[in-house]
Order: sequence, then C-alpha cells, then structure tokens
Amino acid sequence: MHIQRTIVGLSLAAFLVVSLHARQRGPEAEAEAFRQRLLDAFARGDRQAVAGMVRYRLVVDAGGIQIPVLNQAALVKMWDAVFPPAVRCVVEESGMLRGGSPPPKYVMQADATGVTFGRGWIRAERGPGGMKAARTRAGRARDVAHRARERQSRARSEVVGWSGPAPGMGRRVT
Repeated sequence: MHIQRTIVGLSLAAFLVVSLHARQRGPEAEAEAFRQRLLDAFARGDRQAVAGMVRYRLVVDAGGIQIPVLNQAALVKMWDAVFPPAVRCVVEESGMLRGGSPPPKYVMQADATGVTFGRGWIRAERGPGGMKAARTRAGRARDVAHRARERQSRARSEVVGWSGPAPGMGRRVT
C-alpha cells in the first residue's frame, strides 16, 4: 500500500511539474511557431498565406499615420506598405532569448495575450483563430508615401510604355 501511494504521489508530482513547464513555455513556443509560419510564407512569397495570419482590421502605423487594413484583399494590394523589406527582416532577426545562445538582434516578447517582434514593429495577439498579427509599423509616412508613388509610376509606365518619372516624382517630399 505504501508503494502504491509513493508511485501515485510521484506520478502526480511529475504531472504537475510537466504541466507547469508546458504552461510556462506555452507563450514562447506558440510565438516561435507563429514566427516560423510567417517566415515560411514570406520565403515562398505567399501573400495570401500571410494575409491569413492577420487579424482584421489590421492597423499599420506609417510614421504616426494610422492606416486601417480592412481585409485580405486590401492587405495584398497594400503589401509593400504593410510588409516592406524592413518589417520582414525584423521578423527574420527576431527570436526568443535562449540560455547558452547569443541573443537575437530583436528579442521577441511573449506574454499571455500575444507576442511583440522587433521592439514593437509587429504585434500578434491570441484569439479564437490562433495567433494573428494585429498591428504593424511600416516606417516613416514619407517613406510609405514614396513607395506608393513609385508603384503608381511603375503602373503608369506599364500601361503607356512611358519610362520617365511620373509627374511630381522628381520633387523631394519633406
């Protein structure tokens, strides 16, 4: 009888330790899994997959200007403004602190509600559909505006065969 109580006691203690460890590792593991899915979709150039990892209405901070992205179609159209190369690099260079390993360039901050990448460049939050990006920071507003003008210029040149700058493209935005 004493052996049975000891076995039951040890089993219960082991279960509690494993459960506590899993609960403590839960947010970090979920955050890293989300980051990995995002990186895989970026690497494949799969904009639809990334759009599926976003909670709508996504809010993009473009240098103090808040830009709402209402749905997947809008995100795909605004791709370069929402996920410019700098934002994609922040995700790639982010990671969790791990003992015995050098720290990543950007330490991911995971908590009970979600994860933050790159000192606030991206915030993903937990919800009924799993982890979803809820906020991004795209850079300074004038950089976002400049990229938008470049896209318009490329679109015009494709339509009419014009290779020069779009009207107003030569002026500097301040």
